[in-house]
Amino acid sequence: MAKAAKTPRLIHSPDTKAEVIDKLCAGSTCAELSRTYNIPIATIYDWFDSLSDANKKAIKRQENRELRDLVKKLIQSQLNNIISINDFTSQNEQWKQKQNAEGLAKLKESSAQSAIELIEVMFATDED
Repeated sequence: MAKAAKTPRLIHSPDTKAEVIDKLCAGSTCAELSRTYNIPIATIYDWFDSLSDANKKAIKRQENRELRDLVKKLIQSQLNNIISINDFTSQNEQWKQKQNAEGLAKLKESSAQSAIELIEVMFATDED
């Protein structure tokens, strides 16, 4: 049985490697860089592994900041949705007349509890 030919190993220029590492340090993900530069993701992970611990920590801090910002935006969006629903249910008399008291009470309680939980998460992300 014939052996399959090995795929030739690509050699990337030092400039390309430096550019990819700079973008990695600036917050780009390995997957994004792999697609952009058409470099196997494993190669980018190898380059990442070769970085100093200080550089790795800087990259992780940047990723954490970006995730924290995304979580905050999501929480703010959810809070705005709760406020909009609360405004609608409070101001729409026709809608309120069609609801029973128990259903309205559960809706208000659920909205308040959701808002409290979202605010707690938001403050927890600020502390990290």
